[in-house]
Amino acid sequence: MSLPSFPPSDLKSALYYRGLPSNLCLVARTSAPWSLPKGLWQIPKPKELCSVRNHPLREVWEDDLALKIHTLLDSLDVKWTSTDIMRITVPEDSDSFAFVVLWIGVMPETLLR
Repeated sequence: MSLPSFPPSDLKSALYYRGLPSNLCLVARTSAPWSLPKGLWQIPKPKELCSVRNHPLREVWEDDLALKIHTLLDSLDVKWTSTDIMRITVPEDSDSFAFVVLWIGVMPETLLR
């Protein structure tokens, strides 16, 4: 089984992680397609990283999932720099739901788009 892939547009890649440090860009995702906010300013609200505390994924991540992910990335020759289970929130949006994501940091310019 393969996960659906939604390659980001250049605009989405540049704006998706707005507000996070290091001028990050989105390379890929497997969740539903993303679109720019509607309205006058059409700029996504700044985001913030949060830790994951009580979530079933946290337990399996600490057990052996992290090691399996690292082994897979190495076997694919991905120049990864970090992996973690994170929540990404929009702090000023009280209705925002913070999804749990598998965060994989990679060296700039090392993946094909």
